[in-house]
Amino acid sequence: MAKRLTQIAISKIRPAATRREVPDAGKPGLYLVIQPSGKKSWAVRYRFRGQSRKYTLPGFPSLPLAHRQAQVVLDQVAEGLDPAAEKRMSAAPSSDDLFRNVAANFIQRHVKQHNSKRYGRDVVTMLGKDVLPRWGDRRIQDITKRDVLDLTHAITERGGGLSTNRTLSIVKKLFAWAIDQDIVASSPAAAVRKPIKEPSRDRVLDDGEGDAQSCHAADSGPSQIVERPAGKVLIEGLIDGCLASAVVADRADAARREDVRPMTRYVADDSNSRIR
Repeated sequence: MAKRLTQIAISKIRPAATRREVPDAGKPGLYLVIQPSGKKSWAVRYRFRGQSRKYTLPGFPSLPLAHRQAQVVLDQVAEGLDPAAEKRMSAAPSSDDLFRNVAANFIQRHVKQHNSKRYGRDVVTMLGKDVLPRWGDRRIQDITKRDVLDLTHAITERGGGLSTNRTLSIVKKLFAWAIDQDIVASSPAAAVRKPIKEPSRDRVLDDGEGDAQSCHAADSGPSQIVERPAGKVLIEGLIDGCLASAVVADRADAARREDVRPMTRYVADDSNSRIR
């Protein structure tokens, strides 16, 4: 249940690992926002035409002033206005918030510092080819999940194949970095799934296929000496197809039955597949 905030209570609230919003029962709709960095702000939440909206109050005013400013916003909503939308339309975007500038900082301060040069080139190429032409001059805070889905659909429809998944992965990493830098509060790409199914890199061999391939590979395998306690002989190489393996296994069984000695020495000769 929401509690009435006080100036003392606000000063004692500490940041957490993730962004927090604390409602103020003293002014329904007003929230204290605490970023992981410790930065605090006020936000007014309301609904407009059935959709949730958030209006961030400028600066970080005192609690009484935040109450008065929140009431002004709520009064506008009651009059049928959408204060958050009007604020976005009237405010000139900061160049630091433009996606192209955030992307440039992401590459310079993160990719080049923590990734290989090859990966860095891939990031530059993929962002420059498909992402920057669409979002470059937009505020990164205004990019939505719908925008991310439209991006992946466009790449897929032109036949981009797996590059769609690669581009999406880079976009996700960029927004994750932007969250860490307190540029955005959440990632619109977080819940977007890879649109292209990636081929499996592993294949399960059919019954008998493994034995056939192993025997074929053994044609060029070197002779090997294997020493193990009797009854626990490990076959580490195949010589002359599977014949030598079969002979070794037979001799191992014989050694176990006869209990000739605790250590048995087997040498596979690839010239005639004899076991010494």
